[in-house]
Formats: sequence, C-alpha cells, structure tokens
Amino acid sequence: MRSFIFAAAILAASALPAAAEKRVALVIGNSAYQNVARLDNPKNDAKLIADALKSVGFSLVGGGAQLDLDKPKFDFAVQEFGKQLLQADVALFYYAGHGVQVRGSNYLVPISANPTREADVDFQMLDANLVLRQMESSGAKLNLMILDACRNNPFGGRGLRAGDGGLAQMKAPEGTIISYATQPGNVAQDGTDGNSPYTKALAATIKKPGLDVFKTFNEVGVEVSQRTASAQQPWLATSPIKGDFYFVGGGQTAASKNADLEALQAKLKAAEDALKEAAERSKVSEAKAKAALEEQTRLAIEGAKKAEQDRAAAEAKRAEEQRIAAALAKTAEDAKVAEAAKAKAAADAKAAEDKARADEAARVAAEKKAAEDTVKAGQKIAALAPPAEQAPPKADAAVGLPSISSQLLVELKRVGCNTGEIDGSWNAAARKSVDLFNKNAGTNLDLREATLYSLWVVQAKRSQVCPLGKKPALPIVKR
Repeated sequence: MRSFIFAAAILAASALPAAAEKRVALVIGNSAYQNVARLDNPKNDAKLIADALKSVGFSLVGGGAQLDLDKPKFDFAVQEFGKQLLQADVALFYYAGHGVQVRGSNYLVPISANPTREADVDFQMLDANLVLRQMESSGAKLNLMILDACRNNPFGGRGLRAGDGGLAQMKAPEGTIISYATQPGNVAQDGTDGNSPYTKALAATIKKPGLDVFKTFNEVGVEVSQRTASAQQPWLATSPIKGDFYFVGGGQTAASKNADLEALQAKLKAAEDALKEAAERSKVSEAKAKAALEEQTRLAIEGAKKAEQDRAAAEAKRAEEQRIAAALAKTAEDAKVAEAAKAKAAADAKAAEDKARADEAARVAAEKKAAEDTVKAGQKIAALAPPAEQAPPKADAAVGLPSISSQLLVELKRVGCNTGEIDGSWNAAARKSVDLFNKNAGTNLDLREATLYSLWVVQAKRSQVCPLGKKPALPIVKR
C-alpha cells in the first residue's frame, strides 16, 4: 500500500510543472500588416502556442497572445515582459509574423512598419537582440527565444533591398536557447491548414511529459522535416544550460522511478546479507586462527617433536591467512553496504523532493482556482448590479462604505504587504504595496489604480503573502 501511495505521489509530480518555478512568456502574432501583404497564420499560431504554454504552467504577458501589434504596442509589450521577468526561473519569447535580416541583424516587423530605406528599420522595427537583452538581464535560469518568422523580405521591392531572405544566425547568451522555424538564411513555410508546420509541431510536443528541452526541439525538428519532405529544417542556437528543463514532468515515469527505488532497496538488502555472511566467516576464521596459535604454543612449551611443532606452525599460518582474507572480505562488503545505503538515501531524498514539489504544485493550483472562483463570483455580482441611472441617491452614500482603494489597502495589510497608513488615497505607498504583493504572489495586478479585480485577488489569499517578519497590526480605516 505504501508503494502504491508513493508511486501516485511521484506520478502527480511528473504531471505538473516544477513547484514554485516561475515561468513567464510573451507570445506575439502579427498578421494584419498595413503596408505589405497580410499573413494568414501568425495570429492563429500565436493563439495555439499561448494555449499550449498556459497548459504547462506559463504566465503570459497580457494574459494571452498579443496580436497585431504596431511599433508602440510592440515596444510596450517587450518592456512589460522585461518587468515581469524579475525573479522568473524561465523566460520564453515567441514571435510569429514577418521578420527580416539587415546587415546580419534580425528585425521583427510590427504591423505598422513601412520602411523605404535601410535606416528606417531602427525606428520602425524591433531588433531581436533587444528582447534577448531583456531576458538576459532578468537573471532567469533559462531563456527561450522562438522565432517562426523566417519568411521572405516583404519590403524587398519597396526600397529595402538590403534585407536578405530568412533570418540571420544569432549568438545565444549564457543560459539561452534560440529556436528558428528553419535554418538561418532559409525561408519557412507558412502552412496551408491554419498553422505553420513548425508551430503546430511545437504546440503538440511541449505538452508531452518526460521530454527535456533539447529532446523537445529535436522532436519538433524531425516532425517538421517529415511534414515538409525535408524542405524545412528547424534550427537551434544554444549556449551551455545549467541543469535540466522539462515543459511537462521529469525524465522518468512514476513506474520507472518506483522500479529504480525497489532495485536500490534490493541491492542494499543483498549487500547487507553478504556482509552478514562475511562477518560470520570472519568470526569462524578468527576462532580457528586463535586455536591453531594456541596449539602451536602448547606443543612448543611441552617440548613436542619438531615434526609436530612444524605441522602446528603450518596450520597456524594457514588459519591466520584465512582470517586475514575473511577480514578483507568483510571490509569489502562493508564498503558495498555503505555505497548501497548512500544510493538508497539519495533516491529517498529525491523522491521526497518530488513529493514536496507535487504537494506545492497542488497547493498553488488550488489557490489559483480559489482566486479565479472569487473573481467569477465578483463578476456575477457586478453583472447583477443596477444600471447607473438606478444607482442609490448620493445622500445614501453618507453611510460611509469604504472605497475600493481603502478596502484593497486593508486586504494588503492583512497579507503583510502594506505597512503604510490607510486613508483611501491611491499614492506611491499604495502602488508600492501592490508591487510588493505582485512580486511575492506571482501576480500582475494594476499599479495605476485600485480595481475590483485586484481586491478579489488579494481577498482570495488566506495567509500572509509578504515576509515582513511580524504579524501586521489590525488596520484602521479612515472614512
């Protein structure tokens, strides 16, 4: 029964992203270009990838795929991505749309771009290296840049002839993997069924448990090559990566992990049994050696014939050699037991860590669901509220109900994220409190104003969020 429960715990861990691992993604799909031919699939590709990333534990900038961004919106999305990467473990940037290379640099094309000369690209497009710098400066353990933008230069006949086809090879900073839909300098297929071959394969593969990040991209590459009859070969640029990363689960199934533990337990028992036998043989050999030595000494004292003394001496020597051999065998078995015990202890510790990860992931999921349920309940209440023209008369407002900002600040103080005075004003101290809550709870609440959504999310937290080191005092609300 214990083995079944243990295996179930490991299975739960393998089906969930790593506990407390903060995964942040920015997904952009540009289709509705204003000055060149529109693309059919990038918008669909971005939606498909966004859904897949959400299913494996990624938090998405803006809550989902960012579609048809002009230059200002593109810049803002990348800046917001950089902000949300603080304290993130994994950063992922996905882009589908037009992309061009100019003088060896790759530029991602907003829908508003309309360059007529090479110098325009710096102002109307986004250098992909800017995104890499945002990820690199965040300190994330792993950075992933995925570019399904290896298409023909759409501005080639309109003054931007310096742009070559496809994208250029980029240098991957430390801890970074860059995945191209096809080889640098080549053109990727857009697809005929609503999605590009590369994105369709990627969205399906990242949901498969037990594949590390390199096996994931390798499997994607093999599938794309097969689907396109080798016309398109996805490409990877990478730097050394510390540790392993799995989109879903770890490298072993629950059954194999449990089998490994049982094998280690069997190996330890066999070593202990062998040690017990060696100890018994050593004990017998030691007794024989002692008896032979005593016999040799007795014959010498009694003045026995030389032949008898020689036989006794030979027997004592043989017994001593057997004793030494038995002692050495016992020492060897001692070492085997110690090695087996160490391996078993390491496996037990890893299993306990996996179970703790599963428990934490379940707790986070339950907390997230509670917050979502609270938000949904609040939305239902808001939908039942009377129209503005039927609102209570202003005179009834004198009852003194706290404002949303006051209520939000009270809740922030309850969870340990607000140490300031609560007077209902939304000032720098209030915004700092929300920012502190975001960093500790992994949320992205609006800092600019107090909203009902923010209030519901904070109310859903039943325990202290911000580690202030002491229990916050009961707040006093000024009306």
